[in-house]
Amino acid sequence: MPQSEVEVKKRLSYNTNEEALAEAFSQHGQVIEAKIVMNKEYNRSKGFGFVTFASEEEAEKALAEMNGKVLNGRAIFVDNAKPNFGYAPPPPIARGPPESSGKE
Repeated sequence: MPQSEVEVKKRLSYNTNEEALAEAFSQHGQVIEAKIVMNKEYNRSKGFGFVTFASEEEAEKALAEMNGKVLNGRAIFVDNAKPNFGYAPPPPIARGPPESSGKE
């Protein structure tokens, strides 16, 4: 069975760690990984994360059961995680005529 991931989109408490996130979601299926997205500059949670389940059915069950529930004092919002295809923004487009080098 393919793994499936849900995203805890917002309002995740800054006091919630990955272990607590995994424990809360494990009541609804086999958690493979729980990851909280961190702000590298301040070394604290950005307020959202991802939970990977062993199956799509478990992920759907967790999404239905956990969306709007309170975790560490805050109601969390859960949605299906969007796949990351390694998107990179396109390079900037040059506008206007090329600059002359002054050597004509």
